[in-house]
Amino acid sequence: SLDELLYEGYGPGGVGILLVVVTDNKMRTASEVRSLFDKHGGSLGGPGSVAFMFTRQDGVQYEPTITIPVTEAQAWDKLEAFLTLLEDHDDVEEVYHNAVQAF
Repeated sequence: SLDELLYEGYGPGGVGILLVVVTDNKMRTASEVRSLFDKHGGSLGGPGSVAFMFTRQDGVQYEPTITIPVTEAQAWDKLEAFLTLLEDHDDVEEVYHNAVQAF
């Protein structure tokens, strides 16, 4: 059976990230996602650690209510590379973040 889960974490620079995941193996997916966060300057958080900075729109999309400015091009590039890695994971369906470009 497939489970839909919401993972929350902080990426490089303290950017809040929500992942909508569909998996048939929660333990494997959690381990792989945690490893991605750890290797790229972030940390996987617990329930509610990031979600409070987002509101749910049309039942399926998350919009940030609190944003984190990214002020350097190099930091933005690092964040984008990390978000791409998350999006490319087989079990990740959606990636939401609260970063805004501020340079």
